[in-house]
Amino acid sequence: MIKVNLLPSEMLAELRIKDRNTKAFKLAGAVALVLLAVFSLLFALTLQVRGQLSAKAKERVAVEMEAVAYEPYQQLQNRIIRQSELLKKAMGSPPAWRNLLAALGSHIPRNVWLTNLMLAQSGELLLQGLTFDHPAVANWLAKLAEIPGISNVRLVFSAEETVEAVTFVRFEIRASLAVGEEYAPLKERGE
Repeated sequence: MIKVNLLPSEMLAELRIKDRNTKAFKLAGAVALVLLAVFSLLFALTLQVRGQLSAKAKERVAVEMEAVAYEPYQQLQNRIIRQSELLKKAMGSPPAWRNLLAALGSHIPRNVWLTNLMLAQSGELLLQGLTFDHPAVANWLAKLAEIPGISNVRLVFSAEETVEAVTFVRFEIRASLAVGEEYAPLKERGE
């Protein structure tokens, strides 16, 4: 079958132009709808982000107000830290107790018994005890002088006492201690 158009060519050209304009209009409408959809989506996302920003700003204000309530405690904590540093500086490091007690225990003769062990704030060690004779006290004085960290070992008194027909020698020894590292058991385990 053969199609023959009997319309004049001017009319045919006009129809083609109208058809092209209609297609261009439809294409422009479709592009406009796509752009409108993208704009709507971006606008909705912008509103959502603004809402989140507003919520975060309110949270920040609440946290800052809460921080203001805790500021006196923070100042107190800072003051405690400063004062404890001053105290450490003024007092020096405490003696290494573990090493000191181990050394005392390994150097004490078998016939000497301690009845009192005290440490003054000045770093002076006071040892009081009993033994059977004066040479045992002198022997222990010599051994105390060999212990690292102990210096200026001196005998304050040594006196004989008789209790139930047994003679004991009561003694008091004073010595100076060198300061050492503070004992930290977790540091030894690597924690």
